Amino acid sequence: MSLKIFKSTAIVSVMTFLSRILGLVRDVVVAKIFGAGAGTDVFLVAFKIPNFFRRLTAEASFAYAFVPVLTEYKSKHDHAAVQELVDKVAGAMAAVLFLMTLVGVIAAPALIGLFAPAWITQPAKFELGSAMLILTFPYLIFISLTALAGGILNTYNKFAIPAFTPVLLNISLISCALLLTPMMERPAMSLAIGVFIAGIAQLLFQIPYLIKINLLPKPKWRGRRQGKLKSLLRASAQCFVVIAELKKTRKECSMADRESAMTACDNRVAGALTSILFLITCVSILVLPVVFTVMGKDWYLPGHAHYHYWFSPGDAFNWIKIGLVVNFPFVLLMLFALMVAVSTRRFKRIFWATVFPALLFTLLITYVVWLAHQVPNSVWITATGAIGFGLIVVGIQVPFLMRAKVLPQPQHEGLKRIFTLMVPTLFSSSAMQISLLIDTWLASALITGSVSWLYFSDRLVEFPLGVFGIAIGTVILPALSRSHAQGSHNTFQQTLDWGIRWVILIGVPSTVGLFVLAGPLIITIFFRGEFTAEHAKMTSWALMAYSIGLMGFILVKVLSPGFYSRQDSKTPMKIAFVALGLKVFMSLLFLFLIITLIELRFAHLGLALSTALGATVNAALLYWVLRKRKLYHFSRSALMDALRIILSALLMGAFIYWMSPNNDAWLEMKLMSRVLQLSFLVGSAMALFLAITLALGVKPWRWKSGVS
Repeated sequence: MSLKIFKSTAIVSVMTFLSRILGLVRDVVVAKIFGAGAGTDVFLVAFKIPNFFRRLTAEASFAYAFVPVLTEYKSKHDHAAVQELVDKVAGAMAAVLFLMTLVGVIAAPALIGLFAPAWITQPAKFELGSAMLILTFPYLIFISLTALAGGILNTYNKFAIPAFTPVLLNISLISCALLLTPMMERPAMSLAIGVFIAGIAQLLFQIPYLIKINLLPKPKWRGRRQGKLKSLLRASAQCFVVIAELKKTRKECSMADRESAMTACDNRVAGALTSILFLITCVSILVLPVVFTVMGKDWYLPGHAHYHYWFSPGDAFNWIKIGLVVNFPFVLLMLFALMVAVSTRRFKRIFWATVFPALLFTLLITYVVWLAHQVPNSVWITATGAIGFGLIVVGIQVPFLMRAKVLPQPQHEGLKRIFTLMVPTLFSSSAMQISLLIDTWLASALITGSVSWLYFSDRLVEFPLGVFGIAIGTVILPALSRSHAQGSHNTFQQTLDWGIRWVILIGVPSTVGLFVLAGPLIITIFFRGEFTAEHAKMTSWALMAYSIGLMGFILVKVLSPGFYSRQDSKTPMKIAFVALGLKVFMSLLFLFLIITLIELRFAHLGLALSTALGATVNAALLYWVLRKRKLYHFSRSALMDALRIILSALLMGAFIYWMSPNNDAWLEMKLMSRVLQLSFLVGSAMALFLAITLALGVKPWRWKSGVS
């Protein structure tokens, strides 16, 4: 066994354990003060939105692209080159995050309506969520830059500081909940203030340690550029000429020269069409807010009274007609682009570069116009929504314009590689975030409390996931990256095998324990104050459903670095979307079955169970591809150890089930009695599991990681 990698994992686990304990205390405080009511539901959604974008830009996608490249620079270049890479990344990241934060703050009401559409008809929740999001969304820029600092420190084997940093979020939320709540007109706003303070504190906390390793980022934006902004106008004007050239090329070029010539023309066609779309979008961002503000929400209904025979806002089908009128330039461009794509036989490139962004903008603006008819502040929502969603679509177009050399491209070799690696990981991360977004949509449409029940149960599942799964994944990513850079396949295999063995040793008993002790855990931790017995019951059922997928959640965190360390980010992306499709199908199926056959109040179980099964499928597919490509296989000795561990965990579960009183008895106990009884059950179960595991011949101290 490698003492170095075990020590690093232990450090991350201990720090993460401290963070999770304080996170548990935070959840207890929130549950006691606010319960699982409307205020808690609104805060969880308002906090989930910046976390949604954080997980896209800073968590998985950025770390998996940044750490392998930084590790390679550290191994093969001098310190000055590493510093230049860090500076370039920091500059690009800060610029993008500033624009994203600006969009989020401006379009807060529209985003709340998008993430929780069921609240549009509940003005109190909608207005509170919009106010909270203005405070919570800036957390995105602070925590994303914190993730950059953490990636640098992890690469230099300084794992403790990034792992400890989340503690500050918990301290801030606990302090604000206890101190500010009594002074707030809307008590739950204290939690939003706590998030804002925590973001600043987490970023500032890591700066001294970056200075200590002499790698404090100094953001840089300048550099030699290809392309100029005036190229947009030139590319747009040349659109028809380029299309004619493409057709001529197909006819006149020989087979040997045709492919390269057509590829060049293909890039120019995509660049021309995307340039036109870019200009139209920028004009719309400026014009639409003015039109909405000056003319009101019904400006697209000329003459109102005698036009209602064609436009009927109450009819869902007629919103399609309204969308066509409001977004007429985009609809026209989409039709033209589709015709060009068919005639030039370049459908895929033109669709993603032009048709998809135009279609997205059309749908989002139609949604904003529809939303304006459902809420009081219609002018504000239409104006800010047009700006916010317009900037989002502009951001989507930028990579295509850079690829076509219409907009400036990053010239730093390392930054270009990180950008290239991030694109697939963004899609991979977006699969999980789309899954969470769908869960939020569906949960917000269920009975009040559903969002909170899922949140509190998920927090307990994240405890072993964060303490062990993410810790192991964080530590082995740099180790796997070094093994790949050095061409050592045996070390790569042994390191991944070591990580999976520890995942099984910790994850299997955790799964059994969470499932059997779901009721006692929820009752002991949360049952007090505004958190009622009914809340405890519903949360415990959700925890049982989530626990089924715990091994899947952890294995995804450990198997994914097997691809990202090799700078292969496309495979996890494809697998993530397969798992997403299956998960969405199961969510809808389970909701239908539970609501139809059981009862509406249990519907949230369908969301938890589909999430668990989706993660299991994701992990299984990742392992299957690694094995198929002969990158990793589960060794025979590891399989025998896994079977022994599973048997030990099942015997432990039977012991807990036999020793534990029923949930009604737990509800009647005093708090101290519950704590003592639960401590005895957990302690004795752990001792029994370890004893059986060792007796069956599992010897973790002999597991080798391949890292010296």
